[in-house]
Amino acid sequence: MSTTTIATPEPLWVFEKAVLVHAPEFDVACTARLRMAHDHNTDQGSVSIRIQLELANFGKQLLMLNIRPELVDTCTVVPKSNDNLIPSRLFPLVPVSVTNSATVSTLILCLNSTGVVLVPRSTNDTTLSAAKPTDAAFHAFQRICRSNIIHLHFSKQQLKNDDIRQLRTFSGALRAGLLSAQPFDYKRLDAGRGAIEKDWRVFEASDDPPAYAASAKSVLGKRTRGKFIPGS
Repeated sequence: MSTTTIATPEPLWVFEKAVLVHAPEFDVACTARLRMAHDHNTDQGSVSIRIQLELANFGKQLLMLNIRPELVDTCTVVPKSNDNLIPSRLFPLVPVSVTNSATVSTLILCLNSTGVVLVPRSTNDTTLSAAKPTDAAFHAFQRICRSNIIHLHFSKQQLKNDDIRQLRTFSGALRAGLLSAQPFDYKRLDAGRGAIEKDWRVFEASDDPPAYAASAKSVLGKRTRGKFIPGS
């Protein structure tokens, strides 16, 4: 007599990819590094968006937008995107080349409050500004941190066979309010100097961001000695 084995999820699921982050309410986007984690044993989760930016007075630094589970009202997985979710002008910014919206998968986050911006303690509570006023990635990230609606776009080529199912499981747990935030060791950040929790007001106010350009792609989470490196 045969028995049926029911597959159980891995205790800890971690999803980390280069991603195009789009804030439709401000009509801005930039390439960044997304990390999501779901601990099935402790019912804890995390969503973070990391980007390396050239800051005035501080050089290249890694900044992070941390979106705690309690901030998420809805999380929707769209395996096959459409022109309303990702306009064609954004295609050059998708980390892996795409030719049309149907070759893009999108994760839609709707938040009840803006996320936490983690900045290096070494910035000394200074208001952050771009080293170059024309830095499109800086201006986009600044507004993404102010956004309550965030679209995360991937090329379908970036996703493995089981990724969509795992994303749906994670998004369902977020929507149901089943997850608490994973503990975060701030002492590991900025070469051991730690990080400071801020919000979008840490960025210097600026005019409208520069127009989209494929050359505006940011460096994706490269680990640099002595710089702010968010923990995994």
